[in-house]
Amino acid sequence: MGTDNYLLCLDCFDFIDLHKWSLGLGSTGQLYVSTRQVIDAGSPCPKRVVTSAEISEAGSQTDLQHDYIQKLQPLVAQFASSHRSHTCCIANDVGDLPWEASEPGFERWRVLNLDSGHDYLPRNLVESGFTEWEQVVAELTEQGQTYFKYAEDFTKDLAAIRQAFEALLFSHGLA
Repeated sequence: MGTDNYLLCLDCFDFIDLHKWSLGLGSTGQLYVSTRQVIDAGSPCPKRVVTSAEISEAGSQTDLQHDYIQKLQPLVAQFASSHRSHTCCIANDVGDLPWEASEPGFERWRVLNLDSGHDYLPRNLVESGFTEWEQVVAELTEQGQTYFKYAEDFTKDLAAIRQAFEALLFSHGLA
């Protein structure tokens, strides 16, 4: 199990699920003892600010052992470039993450690595071409996405996801 880490942009609401990789910037579990600026320090999900240069350097390491990290490297490099002047952070899953369906404003978030299990986010659903809720339910249930696989345990979350998905479709003129 262990702690998963995330690279996020607080301006665009994009994030990458880094799994166990902390980008070599130190454990996000050390957020409170870090000398870096910490955002939302008292919240369940504190975020440690990192610069685009640090992200870029971490993403270009060549001595990384795990295949999943090597797979993430180009995405991290692209993230560093795309979000150069934005507020970027590292966070972990010790508390409630802002993109969980039970969190206010979750619908703003978009995961950049779709194979991470966060593909239920409304922005991702619309960008993936979904236009009907039934289509979403069928596809994500078949894929085993947690919210949909265990729908009876997540009725409130699924209602929030559906509402946000349908509102986003409407705002894009797709509904």
